[in-house]
Amino acid sequence: MGNTGISVYQETLNQLRDNLIKGKWNHGQRLPTMKTLAAHYGVSLTTMREALKSLEIEGAISIEHGRGIYVRNDPRSITAIDADTVANIPLLDLLQARLLVEPELTALCAQNSDSKIGNKLVLMSEDIDKKMRHGGNFLAIDLQFHQVIAQGAKQPALEKMVRSIDEYQLGSRARTNTLPKMRTISVYYHTLIASAIAEHDSENARSLMAMHIHSMIRPLKQITEVDNQRQPSD
Repeated sequence: MGNTGISVYQETLNQLRDNLIKGKWNHGQRLPTMKTLAAHYGVSLTTMREALKSLEIEGAISIEHGRGIYVRNDPRSITAIDADTVANIPLLDLLQARLLVEPELTALCAQNSDSKIGNKLVLMSEDIDKKMRHGGNFLAIDLQFHQVIAQGAKQPALEKMVRSIDEYQLGSRARTNTLPKMRTISVYYHTLIASAIAEHDSENARSLMAMHIHSMIRPLKQITEVDNQRQPSD
């Protein structure tokens, strides 16, 4: 795997998806075993398992226990959201879209997830704090934090929607974290959201996620308004 600035999971998923689109494996064909795939792509079994699970959610493959992994649908269908199209979405529009989906996902995660998800999110929030303080790659962990919430909500359709723009969201997080005091605010909300989910407090979890996204929207709107005022009129 190359150092592309995205997580190993996301890079693995992208490469698997590209191979499906390019027809490396035909419709109905059985894929190599998970262990073989992990060795081929140079990743852990855990990473490969998560990437394959995402492809199954997308409808590209079928994981049949005891039988193997099969290409299920036309893999070209997974390109319904074109990467270039998504990359052109303004950051403010993306945040508004997140505001419509993620608070409810977070409430569902608090309601439906088990203690493992809650504990994992608490540890991840602590890791985000540590990496922000010491200059580590916190952006990938930030994205994974929200991916775990989507997984814990146990709503496959919504999880697919969130994951469909993962690659662009990594870039958007790099931009939002340049906003004034955003790193400190982000750590604060991640910690509170993780605690609310661990305590199965769905209402508080929903409210905190909405506040977290609003905390990015407000300064971004202010910057946009200032930029618009500076532009010369026709």
